[in-house]
Amino acid sequence: MYGYALDAAEFSPWPEAYGHRVADHPVRPLRVEPVGDLIARHAAAGIEFRLVPTLWPLVDEVVDSGLPFSIIRIRNAAPR
Repeated sequence: MYGYALDAAEFSPWPEAYGHRVADHPVRPLRVEPVGDLIARHAAAGIEFRLVPTLWPLVDEVVDSGLPFSIIRIRNAAPR
């Protein structure tokens, strides 16, 4: 897996998905770097990492919270 560093000035907010930004033109990365062991990086940063059989209970909880959010990639999750 690789991390892409992009110039933030090339992107603008996408109102259809809270917190997402998009570009209407191709953007060349400033650099591309391997990210290494993602599990180890999460652990080193103190980030909780969970494997769950379904995302839907979390999705329902976030929707019910009234907080702004985006689940743009939920189409890739297993169906309910």
